[in-house]
Amino acid sequence: MGGERTINSHPLRIRRERETRAALEYTFSKSTSWGPTGLNEPLHGMHPEVALMTVQYDHVQSGPGTFVNYVESHCEDLALTLFSQDLASPDARHRPVGSSPLKGWPGGQFVRSWAYHRALERAREEPGFDLVWYNSSPKTGLFSALLERDLPVVLMINDYNNAISRVPLESRDVLGRKRSIQRPLWRVFEKWALRSCDAVVVNSRFMKKAIGDWYGIAEEKMFLLYKAVDLDAFSFSPPPALELPVEVLFVKHDYRRGGLEELMGALSQLPQDVRLTVAGPADGDEAAIRGLARDCGFNRPLTFAGRVSRSAVRELFTTHDLFCVPSRAEALGVVFLEALASGLPAIGTTAGGIPEVLDRGRAGWMVPPQDEEALRETLDEVIRSPEARKQKVRHGRAHAEKFSVPKMVRCMEEIVRQVLRRRRARAE
Repeated sequence: MGGERTINSHPLRIRRERETRAALEYTFSKSTSWGPTGLNEPLHGMHPEVALMTVQYDHVQSGPGTFVNYVESHCEDLALTLFSQDLASPDARHRPVGSSPLKGWPGGQFVRSWAYHRALERAREEPGFDLVWYNSSPKTGLFSALLERDLPVVLMINDYNNAISRVPLESRDVLGRKRSIQRPLWRVFEKWALRSCDAVVVNSRFMKKAIGDWYGIAEEKMFLLYKAVDLDAFSFSPPPALELPVEVLFVKHDYRRGGLEELMGALSQLPQDVRLTVAGPADGDEAAIRGLARDCGFNRPLTFAGRVSRSAVRELFTTHDLFCVPSRAEALGVVFLEALASGLPAIGTTAGGIPEVLDRGRAGWMVPPQDEEALRETLDEVIRSPEARKQKVRHGRAHAEKFSVPKMVRCMEEIVRQVLRRRRARAE
């Protein structure tokens, strides 16, 4: 574990610091108000003790679960203790959090937030943590943000579904009717948590500006930490010449927010023979998705893969010709980076952080969200343009390499040290 590792080699220390500076140079925008200063300055010993709170750990189903597993496997400069309701084998560095009896019910989010805060309080009866970092929804860290006085509290926010829901039904085109009614209430508590904590970590430049504007959070309180892809897990190969039918892949759990309706409508109008594979939605959504296809006039072959493992998604990348998720909203879009790492031509929208992962269109194609005609024209262009596909795929792989796991972890380590320096400066 991170707390048992030491770095005694001076040349290795120098190399690690250079890697950190290089990662920060890429990851943080020029507008960020702080920089990588004082990397050699020890804080609370060589390795600050961090309580890392996560809802997912053993059963990785989404980005936050992947993130915490990457951090644990690559982190060397922090001593991590994980707290989770998803632990198969608890030990001294993996602390269980009691499950919520109201999971999925109104009030369940608050019960879970209290359970995590109480687990932190019980653990602090032993000597000590330097910082607590909440990896999941900011609401999970609400009680710690409000009540914790001795430790700095860092909250990550991974999407803006609540932030865009100021009044009921405002976000129904993105989230659907039911969730757009609930989200304004969650928005209140999310804003409360983010404004009460010591630091807010976002996963794209878009999120940094949007969350700051929507919730009134000072720029100096916000830190940018891009999510990463495990490049070694993806086998890159340049795209072969297309043969009919063109195999199109859509991967998104929330198919409504992913723009599946627009994709089906655009594909139904193409002159080329195409097939569509939909992966990510729950198995119970198949009937609704096939009904959506009928409503959109999409009568081409449709394969419903349902919920699939991450390894299965990697396999799908190797058996399809194009990747297209025309999202209506997206904080970053790590799945686009995975497609780029695999050499699969990627088509997205200009929503949220997608332009950052597609390098403003140099690593893929982008259309305005919910613009079915523009999507149809772009799909037709991509199919007819072999040289453009090759060029963007080559650039895409190089761009994806900037989002490596070691770079992400080095940046996280530096954020922790920056927050600790600020807390110490205020104390003095």
